[in-house]
Order: sequence, then structure tokens, then C-alpha cells
Amino acid sequence: MTLAPLERVIPYQPSWRLARSLELVATSWFRDGQWGVHREGDLAAGYARWLADNDVLASTDAWRGVTTNEFVPDAAK
Repeated sequence: MTLAPLERVIPYQPSWRLARSLELVATSWFRDGQWGVHREGDLAAGYARWLADNDVLASTDAWRGVTTNEFVPDAAK
């Protein structure tokens, strides 16, 4: 992903912040070289736990059933 699309849709953030975000976050979009696979066990559950611990979610199970890998080609089921 390049910076230009983000700059168009997120104009309220400075370019340097978007660029740094890409550096830090974009790597989490890949798992074993595959893009877009939802990592329910380690990533989604852990993030939901953090959100619940910080009173953003009422339950750590709120994420269950809201993601799917059905449309990701060759995703492990």
C-alpha cells in the first residue's frame, strides 16, 4: 500500500503520521506471507481482551462471529 490513498481518505492526519503508521501496522496484515487472513485466536481475541480491559467492549467475546476468512483466497479454514 502506498501513502497516497491514505492521504486522500484521511486528510486530517499529517503525512508523516500516516507513513509511520504504514511502517508499523501494515506488517500485521500479513501472516506467513498471506494478506488479509483474520487471526482470530491470537490477534482478534487478544485485541478484544485489551478493549474489554479498557472498558471499550463489554465482553471479550464481542468479536466472535463477526470476522470470516471465507472470501480470502486459499485461507486456512
